[in-house]
Amino acid sequence: IPNCSGRVNIMGKVSLMPQEEKDDAKKLYLEKHPGAFWVEFGDFNWFRMDEIESIRFVGGFARAGSVTPEEYMEAKPDPIMKFGMHIAQHMNE
Repeated sequence: IPNCSGRVNIMGKVSLMPQEEKDDAKKLYLEKHPGAFWVEFGDFNWFRMDEIESIRFVGGFARAGSVTPEEYMEAKPDPIMKFGMHIAQHMNE
């Protein structure tokens, strides 16, 4: 990820995922990351974040800030995000 790209750092308390939840987590992860061969390694573990303590947003050069765990949990996805890049590219043609 280039330094100018946006990202979110979520810090909190994690625990090892119970065995009965690992298959569902693996399935979901592989749907998002189909090439993730490392999930089959014998020393690979699954963790769950049980408590979010702090969240830091980095939006690119000179754009950063924090949100509370409550603000993060209440946030909704931006409905324009799905097609915003297409609109911006079209407008810049």
